[in-house]
Amino acid sequence: LLEAKSLERSYWSALALGPVKHLGLSKAHGEISSFCSLELQVSTYLGSEKKNSTSKSKKYTSPVIVNQNSPVWQNCEWEIPLKKGIDDGMPLLFQVEATEDASAAESMGLPLIPSEHDRLLGTGTIDVTSLCLGEENGKAHTGVIDIWVKISKNQNQTGEIHLLISYTPNGHDPQQDDIVALEAFARQNLKSSSCDPLLPPLQPLRVLQVNGGFLLVEYRMRNQKRATLRLNRKSVFVIERQNIIDGAIRLAFLPADVILSTPVGQSAQSIAAPVLDTAGELLMPAFLSGRILWGAFRTTGFAALSGIFAATGSVWNNSRESHEQRQRQMSFQRPNISSL
Repeated sequence: LLEAKSLERSYWSALALGPVKHLGLSKAHGEISSFCSLELQVSTYLGSEKKNSTSKSKKYTSPVIVNQNSPVWQNCEWEIPLKKGIDDGMPLLFQVEATEDASAAESMGLPLIPSEHDRLLGTGTIDVTSLCLGEENGKAHTGVIDIWVKISKNQNQTGEIHLLISYTPNGHDPQQDDIVALEAFARQNLKSSSCDPLLPPLQPLRVLQVNGGFLLVEYRMRNQKRATLRLNRKSVFVIERQNIIDGAIRLAFLPADVILSTPVGQSAQSIAAPVLDTAGELLMPAFLSGRILWGAFRTTGFAALSGIFAATGSVWNNSRESHEQRQRQMSFQRPNISSL
């Protein structure tokens, strides 16, 4: 939050009329003492014939700037989390409000005294979806929104608020061969779509190449053919990353994958599939029995080891007590040479 300008109030207070205003019981006269608040709004799709429901997150409030119709804030910034779990394809909006501060008497809620809703100077909204997507009209976004948001009340403009907004994705930076998925705000909402999207919303994507802030990803279409797509890094998040062991296993199975990808291999796979499924069902009881035997072997082994440790400890304690007892008996039987 940087500054505001030309703020106007559209209400009056009984404590700010005539000579009473000099008592300092109200701030609803003269220059405006105001503060601003910002909150993220996320919509929920309810159907084409219904109005979308809007949920609001935590409200972030600025300090009060006293007696200035064009206030300026110093170092007033917030880090606002964008959580997952929102509906696909819904726009991301910020709502900004400017409110006049209240005196102690006005905060008591007395009759004829304006409430907090009355002291609201105006509200405005800004769409930050393109900022989060990293693109706008097919072009790369600058990464920052520097904008004056007009605020209004009862359809009358009451001022402007200057905001500087940036977006930083959370999580791992995508690398080559990573498996990524689209963020919720980058997906197509199937409920509101009139046709099937070319890219299914939950389709896993494999990163082929990373070039600056953009990714070349690969995915499988409905006909099992491979397709590539250029996406902004901000519109995806990493769901799987392969390590050295995964690469070694993939290299070991590469010859088999090459053979099975040929027409002959696919025909052999389709013929052998029922046989392999039947063999798996027949071997399942033996596999389960083997797991039970392994569990019994582990339990018996742990019990035997515990018994050995207990027996060894008991023999050690008994031998130690016998040795100490013999030493005490010998000390009692030893003659006193000095008295002789």
